[in-house]
Amino acid sequence: MKFKFQVSSVVKEVSYSIIVYQLLLSIGYGRGYIVFLFRQLALPGSQIILNDEQKSRIAGSIGILSPLGCILSGTLMDMFGRKLYFFVTFIPQIISWVIIALADSYEMLLYGMIIQGINLGMAFTTSTYISEIASSTRRGALLGGLTVSYSSGAMLCNVLMYCIPWNVVAWIYAGLSVFGMLSMLLLVESPVWLYNKGRREIAIRALCSLRATNIDGVKNEIGDMEKNNAGKPKASIVGTMKNLLNAWKPFSIAVSLQLLFQLTGYTALFGYTIDIFDRLKLPLDSSRFTIVYAIAGVIGAACAPIFMFKMNRRTHLRSTAAIMAICTISVGVYEEIFYHSDDKPFSFIVPVAFYIFSLACNAGVLPISYTVGTELYPSEVKGMVNGIFGALYYITWSVILKVYPAFLNTVHIKIIIWCYTSFCLLIILFGTFILPETKGKTLNEVQEQYFQKKKKKSKNEMHTVIE
Repeated sequence: MKFKFQVSSVVKEVSYSIIVYQLLLSIGYGRGYIVFLFRQLALPGSQIILNDEQKSRIAGSIGILSPLGCILSGTLMDMFGRKLYFFVTFIPQIISWVIIALADSYEMLLYGMIIQGINLGMAFTTSTYISEIASSTRRGALLGGLTVSYSSGAMLCNVLMYCIPWNVVAWIYAGLSVFGMLSMLLLVESPVWLYNKGRREIAIRALCSLRATNIDGVKNEIGDMEKNNAGKPKASIVGTMKNLLNAWKPFSIAVSLQLLFQLTGYTALFGYTIDIFDRLKLPLDSSRFTIVYAIAGVIGAACAPIFMFKMNRRTHLRSTAAIMAICTISVGVYEEIFYHSDDKPFSFIVPVAFYIFSLACNAGVLPISYTVGTELYPSEVKGMVNGIFGALYYITWSVILKVYPAFLNTVHIKIIIWCYTSFCLLIILFGTFILPETKGKTLNEVQEQYFQKKKKKSKNEMHTVIE
């Protein structure tokens, strides 16, 4: 069988990743929409008037069905394939934005945001596809682009909502969602998923399309797929349960890291930036601080793909966590010295430290904690396990945001800052002793760290099909 290749593998991998990034852009849209929505509805002449309780319900509604969306995503992705799943994911997104655009009451806004939460969860497993189509040398950089997409979506939302009415913006997002859904038809199906479903020849053609002229690389990857499936349970309910049980070790690593990440303070700062800054009692504008803090996060996210391409995972995680720890230590020491002082010299130290904290977190700890599981989970149940991971991620996120105000009212802000420092230091230890190194390794090589299986030396059948 002969193949003609016109586009390089780099261009194809990047192009398919950019198409899938639209799902992460949509998450950014949903997260950034609510703040400016409430601001516009508070203006004179608004048709919808909301009280504080209704605002709280709408703000919290987007996370109600996110865990359900995550669990559905993993199951549907493993059953029907990555390409079809991504296409279907845009349906609740389109419905939610149309409902919001047509909303003339509190109830319609609430229902629209609840449906938006389903999409928030369903889009979480995007990293599964990218980890399966990207070559080992580019996988880290392309996974790092997920954080850039999310941050860019939030920033784009801020710009649009600043100058365009909220219902018009909702129509724009509905149109972008339709475009995104149609663009999913351009994707190539994951060769890993195809091979696991027994569709070998189609998997080979998909892999050849991705890797262009690198036929030797295709042979090696097919050989890896063959070894990866050797001795594993067959596709059945019992086989699926066995594969899920086999995934306990990488799953526990991924969950532990994401829990440590959320306790570093990034989640709380994301939801209560102005409140936390006000409690530090600095002679600075908290609103401006919030805007610059968000911009620092976008800059950090833009650096993430570069660092994930150049650095190994352990060094990347430890170095960014160390920078975060230095920042929180700086804030903690400053507050220990000047908290009770009416005159606070060098007050710029605190916001600068938080800016660097946001930049470092988005450049390393956040993308690694978000994507490490997609490199570790067994390919047969990767979507399902990643969906469960996403559900736990959003539950943890919701609990922290729900409990944090009460925690902030009972514990001194200085103690909270030192708690942030301790979790940053724990991440450094985690990166040193627990986190497996995945940079430059194929998915099969990564999984061989966790699964004992018999290796089949014969690749003649695969080579014959390729040649």
